[in-house]
Amino acid sequence: MSLSDWMFDVSMKSFIVMAIVSLMVLVFRRSSAAVRHRIWTLGLCGTLCIPLLTCLLPSYQVAVLPPTSVASVATIASTNSTADGSEMLEPLLVSDPPQQSPSALPDATVIDVASEAESAHQPDRASAPSIPMPRLVQTPAANNSWWIVLYLIGASVLLATWLLRQIRTLIWISKAHPVDGMRVLSLLSDLRKNWMERNASSRCPEVSLLHQEGLSMPCAAGIFRPVILLPTECLTWSQERLRSVLLHELAHVVRRDLLTQSLAEICRAVYWFNPFVWLAVVRLHVEREQACDDHVLRAGVVASDYAETLLDVARDYRRSQHAIGLAMARPSALQQRISSLLDATRSRIAVNRSVALGVLVAITVTSGAVSVLRPSSMAEEQTKIAEQTDELGAQTRGVGSSTEVLLRGSVIDPDGNPVRDPQIEISLRFAHDKQLITPTIIGNSFEAWLPASGLNWYRANVDVRKDDNSDERAFYSVNRRELRGLLEDGMNVQLQRPTGFTEIHVTEENQPVPNANVQVQIAFGRTAREKTDLNGTARIDLYENKRLASITAWTADHRVGGYQFSRQPVRDGNAPVHYVELSKCRDQTIRMVDEDGNGIEGVEFRMQLATPVPYVNYIGTTEQWELKTDLNGEAVLKYFPDWPEVYRYAELLNQDWFILKKAAPVDDALVITLKRRAERHRVMGTLNGDLTDLAGFSVRAGTFQAETEGQSEQLFAITDSKGHFWIDVLPGATYSVYVNDSNLLSDYSDVLAFDPETSQVNAPEITLQKGVVAKAKLTAGKNRTPIANASVSFREKHQYE
Repeated sequence: MSLSDWMFDVSMKSFIVMAIVSLMVLVFRRSSAAVRHRIWTLGLCGTLCIPLLTCLLPSYQVAVLPPTSVASVATIASTNSTADGSEMLEPLLVSDPPQQSPSALPDATVIDVASEAESAHQPDRASAPSIPMPRLVQTPAANNSWWIVLYLIGASVLLATWLLRQIRTLIWISKAHPVDGMRVLSLLSDLRKNWMERNASSRCPEVSLLHQEGLSMPCAAGIFRPVILLPTECLTWSQERLRSVLLHELAHVVRRDLLTQSLAEICRAVYWFNPFVWLAVVRLHVEREQACDDHVLRAGVVASDYAETLLDVARDYRRSQHAIGLAMARPSALQQRISSLLDATRSRIAVNRSVALGVLVAITVTSGAVSVLRPSSMAEEQTKIAEQTDELGAQTRGVGSSTEVLLRGSVIDPDGNPVRDPQIEISLRFAHDKQLITPTIIGNSFEAWLPASGLNWYRANVDVRKDDNSDERAFYSVNRRELRGLLEDGMNVQLQRPTGFTEIHVTEENQPVPNANVQVQIAFGRTAREKTDLNGTARIDLYENKRLASITAWTADHRVGGYQFSRQPVRDGNAPVHYVELSKCRDQTIRMVDEDGNGIEGVEFRMQLATPVPYVNYIGTTEQWELKTDLNGEAVLKYFPDWPEVYRYAELLNQDWFILKKAAPVDDALVITLKRRAERHRVMGTLNGDLTDLAGFSVRAGTFQAETEGQSEQLFAITDSKGHFWIDVLPGATYSVYVNDSNLLSDYSDVLAFDPETSQVNAPEITLQKGVVAKAKLTAGKNRTPIANASVSFREKHQYE
């Protein structure tokens, strides 16, 4: 077995073992945190042992590997990945426009490239139109070296990060001073003695008690020579508070949490490509802290008093201590821990010998059984090389800039049966607006004509429901660059049933708020709205692989709250429960004026409001909050948070104006200066290529000479059957024009499309070309945590000519 085959073998086994461990944790979800922590720990240890067991144990071959040879010409399917990386041909959601600035166009630079792996896992060939392209296919031997190097780089980075943390911890320990106060030392001695009396079979090791100036919260550190580090001010804390703190940190020492956490980090470095290992490391941290909290409560500390202690400690937390030992109360997990503390129904028992032995045996057997398996190559199958066709078959109507393209589709239920007369809403998304398109529905089929030019929409959303009383639905978000394949073969829409739900708890001053409106943006595109019940809770149904992007809550008497999951402080969009705290609002006058300071009547807009720096987390907005200025150019926003500072900006819904100067306070009003948009000129461009039908290609034209200084502008168009497209350009602006397609690309045409000095029109001409597949992996933080469902932008270095 070659090195690459052996690494693949071990990798697949790690997936299987950790998947089984995850299921075991799910089975024991009602057990105590200590039990779940033990399962995760032993699972990671078993995974670390897989390479050794694979070498020592006999093998049993299983035919799962693909044939070793591949055809030199293959078909690359039209990408079923949207800008955020989720599959397009299953019900999906694509991110709403980013809200950083009022003129920022969403998805302006997102170019997704279909990978071989993606095209190999398409759910349905009929629903995934393919555009055959000749491509070179490397042999496995040619591929081995680069991915082995990539693996070593990833493992080295994670190991280096872990080692740096250990070094930093040792530096803090070396600078700390021994605690010499008899009150604290006596308390620690009593706690150790009580531990050994209650747990005769468990040894409580010697532990040094140190204090350090600049330390923000208590923590345990030291793998083999454990210490408890205290901030110097802890020495003056009350006896009860010190007792709770020392009980928690002593539990870390007795449970050997510092050792298990180090093993987990090493396992993550070795198996950094395995999502189950990442999940285990994250859950290990959560269960570890809850298990230590349970130990404190078992020692007789009142849950409410201990929760108050955690809150007090968390207030002093500083990011500088992020990598120092096992900190007691990091704010990121505090809410879940306090909820667990106050839940009297939770099990808090420690791990007894019988449970520990049972888990050890189960995971040992699992690791051993999986390790004896050996993947072998399946019998080679003949690969049919599809003939390349130039016929796209996209249907168009109209001429010139009034050209429209036909989007067709059919709807089936989760069981594959046709759905007659489904409810279908098709909307075209603009920067800060949308336009509804009414489809024609006959039986379970539908069709809709979409404008190819003239309207600068960047995405089409298709929301399908069986009927008003059914929870079966599907949501498709089609990027313009992915439209061409659907124009040819149509959309095959299969409805889904909810696979779960999430609860939104709306409170004000920690009291539930009934009958509050809740709006949830589900990543990335669908909007769900509910009202809270008498307990201040709203339930939102979720569908497969969907997570929350933002929550906005408000009441009729003008209280508001909300946040985006992508902004600090980071929240888990996949969590089963979310909390929104409402704030009272005040009336805020918004005045729209021209450059001379005169009020502008009839400006339609909405305000985006956010918490102040450093987080700037937007509370969101709804269609009910859209405003229109009166004769004086004024409008009053009722949902303006009554905070000392509010980060805000306006989104104009009118196409006649753009923001020249952002909102500035004048007296009691926020004054926004607008400027009327310049007159544009419509220019026809041409796409050339070998295809007989050039209809349906998405063309993008971008310029850095937008009307607003410091902003870029992106224009979108779709070609007709002759390859013609129309864009409305700014006079004097140089545009870079190119094809924005999933499989094919073009050269760039850099043109001053309309010269205002000479009134000369320079029509852009571009030519289709073939590219190569590119792949990227997104990670975050020092631990290189993979980022899922994120928009990826591939940019080549291109200079305007």
